[in-house]
Amino acid sequence: MPRNSNFVPSQGLSTRLDTLYMSYKVHQDTVDFRETEWYRETKARITPGDVIRIYRENRGWSRAKFGRLAGGFKRRHISAIEKGRRSVNIETARKLAEVLDINVHRILDPTRIE
Repeated sequence: MPRNSNFVPSQGLSTRLDTLYMSYKVHQDTVDFRETEWYRETKARITPGDVIRIYRENRGWSRAKFGRLAGGFKRRHISAIEKGRRSVNIETARKLAEVLDINVHRILDPTRIE
């Protein structure tokens, strides 16, 4: 990963994508990275579980600790959500978002640009 003074490790994946490559040089032309196929494909693959995992890992929490902080979720439950084997309902998303200190829409609609 290229070093960038704008990089903040506690940011989520889509926010990191936004800050890491605000623009890049291609043959003397500046291109907005959001107009690239790479960005669209990467953004489309982000799942609610990815968002949760990234924010949890950036805080240095184990799945067990995060589950406890979120109101008693088992480690296996958090793992299943992060791996996409279990869906996230609105109430669970609210609890997880509150503990992660993020907007619930970041989890429910990870491709949304804020």
